Amino acid sequence: MSKLIMSDNQDLDRSRPQLLDLLHTLQGCEDRESALRAVMDMVAGVFQPRSICYLPDDGGRPLGDCGPWTTGVQLLPSQIVKLLPSKKGIALAIKEKGVRVGMLCADGVDNPRSLDEKLSVLLLIPDALEIAFSNIRLLQELRDSQDRRARLSESLGVANKILRHDIANELLVISSS
Repeated sequence: MSKLIMSDNQDLDRSRPQLLDLLHTLQGCEDRESALRAVMDMVAGVFQPRSICYLPDDGGRPLGDCGPWTTGVQLLPSQIVKLLPSKKGIALAIKEKGVRVGMLCADGVDNPRSLDEKLSVLLLIPDALEIAFSNIRLLQELRDSQDRRARLSESLGVANKILRHDIANELLVISSS
């Protein structure tokens, strides 16, 4: 058992620069698609699959090379990662708010053993993406809040000008009397 843990730790140590690059890239993503593409680029760089794509669970627009090879690729609700029938690829669950929203699929890996060797890295990807999705959502909420504040501030400024004008007119009438 300790040999397995040691091996996982060594894999993480060797993959740390790639994970740090991915986290840094995800930090700068402003939308879900750019975050997904960043993860796809990282997986493509690490495993060099022949095909890679993201399949959303809601039937939305897939990203990447989603050809016939993805037909029938399914994960059980509790599965995080699954070896594809070709034994040269994986399907990886992508979550948002703890609920699976899609799958990242990569197939045609030249060195299928690298999938096993880097499993610990693969298992970090869904969590990293979930955090990125949360940050993107919060960033959008912040921008929306700032837009609302700016509109309210503008409305308040207009109301202030009208009130100042009306009060100035009333004072003029009073001082003229």
